[in-house]
Amino acid sequence: MISKETAYQQIQALVKRFEEQIESYRSCDHNETLTRRDSIISLVDFMLQLNREMSSAVIPEIKEQIKARLNYTDQKINAMVYQLYGLKPEEIAMVENFR
Repeated sequence: MISKETAYQQIQALVKRFEEQIESYRSCDHNETLTRRDSIISLVDFMLQLNREMSSAVIPEIKEQIKARLNYTDQKINAMVYQLYGLKPEEIAMVENFR
């Protein structure tokens, strides 16, 4: 287990790396970035829809199905964001453990 200070320093390094590449993300130099962004936006919209369904669901089995879909969608979004920022497995593990 790493210390909080080490985790904080590693997160700062990730943020710095992102900031160094932000112009590339903003200018969308490559269509792949646009495609990923649009896919993430679609998944977030889907999660919002699932949350609305969850709030109106009354049957426990339906709630469990919606919860499973929410978890799956959340994992998919996380994976896409990690890929978008080019995170390495150890960086992903650090982010996951920080949450």
